[in-house]
Amino acid sequence: MLDLNKFNLAKLDKELVSLIKKTNQKVLALWAKDCLLPYLPYYKEKYPNDKTIEISINILKDWCEGKINMRNARKYYWTILKRACEIEKERK
Repeated sequence: MLDLNKFNLAKLDKELVSLIKKTNQKVLALWAKDCLLPYLPYYKEKYPNDKTIEISINILKDWCEGKINMRNARKYYWTILKRACEIEKERK
């Protein structure tokens, strides 16, 4: 399982950054979704009433399938970021 005490988005992996820069945004979005899905049951167990992640996955899928544009998908970004910050504060 992922050790969240060692996980840090602030540390940039140059090779990963290079790969991300040349990869299609929708491919990256699907990769992120695939990385998230195995952890969703743990999140649901800890936060059973929080639907933020499920909603964000659906928005991501809708964007990848062309059902909504990026502008509309980004509207939910701040909600997701706010929730991530709240969870990070809870962990400390």
